[in-house]
Amino acid sequence: MKLVSYNKLFSSLFFVTFIGLLTATLADQKLMESFFVHSSYYVISVIVIVWIYFLVSFLKSIEFNLPNFVKEYWVGIAAAFVLIGLIFLSVKPGFRILSDETNLVAVSKSMAFNKTVYNTTMGKSYYDIYWPINNELPKRPLMFPFGVHILHVFLGYSYYNAFIFNGIILWLLLISVFVLAKKLKDSLYGIGAMFIIIAQPIITINTTSAGFDLFSTFFLWIVLLSSYIFLRNPTNLNFAFLWANLILFSNIRYESFIYHIVLILIFVGFRIVKVSHWKAFPKLYLATPILYLPLIWQFILKPNSRENPENVALFSLRHFFKNLIELGNGMIDFKPFLPYATIYNLIALSILIIIPIKIILNKNVKKEIFKKEIILVLGIVLIINLTIVLSHFFGRYIHPSSARLFLVFILSLSLVPLVICKVFPNFSSRCFLTMAIITFIIYHPVAIKGQFVNTQNLIRENNEVYRFFESKKETRFIVITNTPGHQSILNQGSVNFEYANLHMPELLKNLEGHLIDEIYVIQKFNLMSKDTPLDDYQLIMPIYLKRLYEFQYKPDHIIRISKFHNPNSK
Repeated sequence: MKLVSYNKLFSSLFFVTFIGLLTATLADQKLMESFFVHSSYYVISVIVIVWIYFLVSFLKSIEFNLPNFVKEYWVGIAAAFVLIGLIFLSVKPGFRILSDETNLVAVSKSMAFNKTVYNTTMGKSYYDIYWPINNELPKRPLMFPFGVHILHVFLGYSYYNAFIFNGIILWLLLISVFVLAKKLKDSLYGIGAMFIIIAQPIITINTTSAGFDLFSTFFLWIVLLSSYIFLRNPTNLNFAFLWANLILFSNIRYESFIYHIVLILIFVGFRIVKVSHWKAFPKLYLATPILYLPLIWQFILKPNSRENPENVALFSLRHFFKNLIELGNGMIDFKPFLPYATIYNLIALSILIIIPIKIILNKNVKKEIFKKEIILVLGIVLIINLTIVLSHFFGRYIHPSSARLFLVFILSLSLVPLVICKVFPNFSSRCFLTMAIITFIIYHPVAIKGQFVNTQNLIRENNEVYRFFESKKETRFIVITNTPGHQSILNQGSVNFEYANLHMPELLKNLEGHLIDEIYVIQKFNLMSKDTPLDDYQLIMPIYLKRLYEFQYKPDHIIRISKFHNPNSK
């Protein structure tokens, strides 16, 4: 009776808290912004703590022993580590999607130092401290910045921690695939499966980026694994572990919450979820609406973060068919430009067509991993993913800023060998490993070359600017630029032209008083009129600028980096 009364008390408390916070913040947007900025960090922390609790509980339930695990799978763990090192040595880490990735790093910085979720886009650097000038609300969900901020805490702040975080994620992904492949066949097959994954340039490109797409893809993989575990053994704890995975996954990217809804509806529809499941861990399920509050607030506060042009639908059937045709054409494009292992992908698709026929006709195939519920979950998840991506106004398979959206699709094709070894048990592991290494040798240079990513003007601009400022050991300067957020994550003082034009006397006073040492200006010019910068790059107050560096970023246009020069100074 006491347990029932406690559960009712918690139920009432969680419900009243959720409704109270949601109602109060909906009534006052400033209050909502304040709650979002100052409480989201702690809500995300709770989500991670809850996830760790159920992960540890799950591992205990299967009698997981770390020393024994390392002893049994050390080959795969070591091989994955070597392959990650190989990737980071050959594919230079860098920002692939701007300004998404710099914004994520900026939020992780705010989390580490202020326990807020601001995206700081402008600031000054003096007295060995970075002083924010402009804070904005983040456009993307908060789980990826939270993960990166943990590395800031242990390693010290650096934007490189975002690359390290993605490297760790790929390492964990490779280990999980190796473990499954070894259980299904042997170690050689597991190493081959790892090579197939890193043979996909889109995967290694995203590993060496600061984006959340690899993290999101990895966690969808974890959700599917935990769904499989629950379907095979529908215990109360396994359901709670799946639920905790879904909550964390929902806070990585916007559309992830859809999987939470759909998967639970499937399990309820198949009557796999019983009343006992809900009663076993009621606090987890009752607290879920509160744990979704940061995501709800962000949806409301940043309605324009979807970035679709005016009069263009965010999702539509027209987008779907247009992007589907482009996907089909891209799948048969064999030029070494697109970041996909095209020949392997076509073979994998062909095998996926053959496998159901093989399963139906061959009674000797072990069908325990092909239960209808498992196939249904996998199929629906992949269909949802492709439908969302292709229906999006920018779900383009061949565009450098949207190719990352197809990571789930490409990883799914890369995992086909895990099914092959069950359907074709006589398939040679040595032959497969050889084929996997050859595939890697053929396609990995696409990621090394980086031509696909570098077709983006903004990426090339940013790379050149970063190379220029790498030689500046001191950060006591101000950069006037149209993308100040790109410099602020380096702890470099930076402002946009609007701020500079309003506060130029103050900036010059800072320079004269030696609060800062230099004022740099980054401007764009048309080659036909090199004396007049483009409209958005003009300074109203006439100041003397000394040219330092110029480079062409696209035909007929250059970027010039200058610094303030006082002609009266010696």
